[in-house]
Amino acid sequence: AETNMFRTNGQNLSSMGNKKRDINGPLIVVSNRLPFVLSKNSDGELVRKQSAGGLVTAVAPVVVECKGTWIGWSGSFDLKPGDPIPESDPEDKAPTAGLKSNQVNIYIYIYLLD
Repeated sequence: AETNMFRTNGQNLSSMGNKKRDINGPLIVVSNRLPFVLSKNSDGELVRKQSAGGLVTAVAPVVVECKGTWIGWSGSFDLKPGDPIPESDPEDKAPTAGLKSNQVNIYIYIYLLD
């Protein structure tokens, strides 16, 4: 007997094909990184480019479609609280282009790291 390891609501995922499923609640992705990379251009301005990774490629379009939230770190030690994070270029067709930037400051007390 074949065992289906991956199921959703009792349905074999491989049998779903390209069917769209109704989203019953908000989608929140929590990752160690954001789905885009921030770097500085020759003028010293922050620019945003899509990360090249399987998680980003697979999940970002779903997050955009259901107006979800992606929580992660920019990966930049140069980014200061309050520094504006650029939106994607209007010409950008990457899966992450529809994700809007919003920065929330998180404070970690040093004694918690000991």
